[in-house]
Amino acid sequence: TSLVSDWSSDVCSSDLAARQWFKCVRQLMLDLGFTQATSDQCLFVRFNPLFIVLVWVDDLLCMCPNSKVRDETVKQMEKVYRLRDEGPVDCFLNVQFEIKGDELTMTQEHYIESMLKRFGMEECNAVKIPMPPNLDMKVEGDKVDETMYRAVIGSLMYLMVCTRPDLAFVLSALSRHLKDPRKKHMQAAKRVLRHLKGTKGMTLKMKVKSGFGITGLSDASHGDCKDSGYKSTMGYLVFVGEALVMWKSKMQSFVAKSTFEAEFGALSTLITELVWVKAVMNEIVNSKGDVPLVMVDNRGAVQTANNNKVTHRNKTVAIRCHHVLDQVEKKLAKIKHVRTEKNIAEIGSAHV
Repeated sequence: TSLVSDWSSDVCSSDLAARQWFKCVRQLMLDLGFTQATSDQCLFVRFNPLFIVLVWVDDLLCMCPNSKVRDETVKQMEKVYRLRDEGPVDCFLNVQFEIKGDELTMTQEHYIESMLKRFGMEECNAVKIPMPPNLDMKVEGDKVDETMYRAVIGSLMYLMVCTRPDLAFVLSALSRHLKDPRKKHMQAAKRVLRHLKGTKGMTLKMKVKSGFGITGLSDASHGDCKDSGYKSTMGYLVFVGEALVMWKSKMQSFVAKSTFEAEFGALSTLITELVWVKAVMNEIVNSKGDVPLVMVDNRGAVQTANNNKVTHRNKTVAIRCHHVLDQVEKKLAKIKHVRTEKNIAEIGSAHV
C-alpha cells in the first residue's frame, strides 16, 4: 500500500524541513511499535504480524499480509498527519508494479516515454544494442552543453538503478565524461535513448516466494579502460532467492597488474555489499543461519579466498585479501567457482 502525507506549513517553512519531517515520522513509527532498522534508516519493521514501512520523503510504502492490522495502523497514523491512501501500489517513484500470483513485475515504461519526450527523442529510430562494441570514448572533438549531457545521463542512471541492469555497463562508461563531454559522448547517450525507444516495455521480474538465500556474482575485465590508465571495469549482481535486487558496474579505482587482482578487487567489493544485504534481511526475516554465496569465475581468486593464506602472488592486494578472508573465516560468505559462460555478472564488466 502506498501512502502520501501532506506536510504541515510550519515544517515546510523550516530551513531544515526534510530533517524535521523525518524526525517527526520516525517518532510516530516508534510510538506505533515499529523498530528503525540500523542497516537503513528509512526502513521500519514491526512483527506479529510482519509489517514493513519504507519512507521516501513524504511517501510511505507499507507492506503487511494482514489487511485489518494495516488499516488499523493507517488510522492511527491519520490521527497525527493528513494521509492519502492510494491503495495497493501500482506506481511508486516512477516504477510501475504488477503482482500476478507469486510473481512481481516492475517496469518504467511511462518514465521512459516522458524521458524521450523531454529530450526530443519521441520520433527517433530504435536500435537493438545501447552501445556498439569498441566505441572510442577518448576526450576529443567538439564540446557539448555539460548541463544537457548531465541531465541525459542522470535520467538514464535513475532508470538503470531501478529496473534496467542491462544498461549498467554503458552508463558506467558514459558517466566518466560528465566533466568535459564531447559530441561523441552525447551521440552515445542519445543512442541509449534510441535503444530505450525499442525496449521500453522490458520488465524486471521477481519470484515473490523464492526464499531468502543471498547469492552474489562478480566479474572484472582486466585493463579495459585504456583512456583511464588501463584500469579495469568490475560488475556484480546480487540475488535474494531468485529475485535480482542489486547490480553495479564501475571502473576500479586502482590499476590491477593481473586478472587475479582485478577479479579479487571485484570480489572484495561484492562481499562488502553482501554484508549490507545480509544485515537488511536479518532485520526483516530470521536469516542469520544463511551464509551468502559468492560466485566468481577466476579460480585463483576462489582458491585464495578459501585457503586462508596470503602468498607472494597477492601481497599487492593484501588489504582486499584480508578483508575477504576475514568474511569467509567468520562464515559471513562462502566462495564458489562458476564457469565464465555462466557468470551473468559479465553484463556489468564488459560489453555483451
